[in-house]
Amino acid sequence: MDILWIAQWSKIILLANSGFALNLIDSVSSPHRRNLILSAPTILASPEVSFKTKSAEEPHQYSWNEDATPVDWSQFRYSTSTLTGSSSTTPARSNTSALYPQWMNGYWLTKYKFTKASFPQGRNVLSLRVPGAGLATCLSLPNVGYSPPAFCQNYLSTESSSGNSNYVYEDVAYNIPRKLEAFWTQCKVTAVQTTPTDKLSAKCFVTGEQCTKEENPQLHAPATRFVLDFEGPTRSGGRVSQSIDTTLLHTNVLEEGDSLFCISNQYAQFNIQQELQCFYKELINLQRNRDDFVEGSLRVAAYLPKTESRTMPYDESEALALYDYSIQLNRIDESDASQV
Repeated sequence: MDILWIAQWSKIILLANSGFALNLIDSVSSPHRRNLILSAPTILASPEVSFKTKSAEEPHQYSWNEDATPVDWSQFRYSTSTLTGSSSTTPARSNTSALYPQWMNGYWLTKYKFTKASFPQGRNVLSLRVPGAGLATCLSLPNVGYSPPAFCQNYLSTESSSGNSNYVYEDVAYNIPRKLEAFWTQCKVTAVQTTPTDKLSAKCFVTGEQCTKEENPQLHAPATRFVLDFEGPTRSGGRVSQSIDTTLLHTNVLEEGDSLFCISNQYAQFNIQQELQCFYKELINLQRNRDDFVEGSLRVAAYLPKTESRTMPYDESEALALYDYSIQLNRIDESDASQV
């Protein structure tokens, strides 16, 4: 499959040079050609929103398993028969969707800004199969190194039988297509499906077909799996339809307070046409400064299970790459969100 890959390791490695930040400036001719401009020293997130992990040198800090035990990656893999749509071929999902504090409820104009990339096990073990090396191979950050224009995100609140709100969750059907298109401006999402159960919802199409609550009541429910169909460019100049199936494997709230929140989420992602399976963990830190303003940071840790053809020594249970972004969220109402 002639798929366009733009997040090349040479670019990311340049961004990772210690002591300096390399800003990516979009060229006029293409949003995917960048001029690298040497700028001021890298400034990380402020102490109030810094990562809860303490230092890159701490042993097993970026282990896939919290206890740093070896990983049986087979339990997290999709079977190739996923192409037939059989639900039995997907990995076991988290028992719950990722949950967020009540103050995240509503629409947010969200700004991601690239901070740095680093490689805990060295650069010689990297390959294009590492999540984030290719476009849309890590839906937490679909184009590593790019700082997209602000885009809308939505968080929904459930209600108990008494009418009181229980918790807030991410509106995956709303958020993920907007994030992908913001990070990859030449991509167009054509359909989305989600599932809180074993069966995917009906496809919601970009035309609006099968997207209403009456037609598709589970579309905006708390989701632990989602599938995107989208069109993207190829090197030959045409466009090709592609699909990505993503499963939330595990979610864990690490810290929660009146104005602070930290959560860790682990994902398995299957880029179907490329037969590429990716595994990554995201660590999100959020701080509410006002009712209408939240800032924070996102770190994505990328993993690569070993194969028979890949003999280079490295620890497959530890991250090969770390991608850091700062985040700012400004609250907006539904009518403003519809205009973005």
